[in-house]
Amino acid sequence: ARRRLRRAARLYLLHHAGPGAALEPAGGAERQQVVSEAMGQPDRPAADLVAELVSRLGLPSRLGDVGVGQDRFPEIAEQAMREPFVHANPRPVRSAGDILEILESAL
Repeated sequence: ARRRLRRAARLYLLHHAGPGAALEPAGGAERQQVVSEAMGQPDRPAADLVAELVSRLGLPSRLGDVGVGQDRFPEIAEQAMREPFVHANPRPVRSAGDILEILESAL
C-alpha cells in the first residue's frame, strides 16, 4: 500500500507540479511557517521539508534536472509576466527581473 501511495503521489506531483517542484524551495520562503505547520514540523524551515519530500519522491529539485537552462530564462520570464497567476503570487512579482531572480536561485 505504501508503494502505491508513493507512486500515486509521484505521478500526481509530476503531472501537476512538474518543474514547479523544482521552483518551490526557491520561491516559497514567504509561506514557510504555514507549510512547516502543515507538514507537522513547525520548527523546521519549509524549504528544507519540501526539498526532502521532493527528494524522497524522486522528483527534480533544480530546473536543470528538467532540462531548463539559463539561456531560456529571459523567454520564460517574459511569458510568465503575461500569466495572471504570477501577479497573485505570495512573493511579489513586479517585473520580469523578479522572475529572473527566482529562476536563477532554482538553477
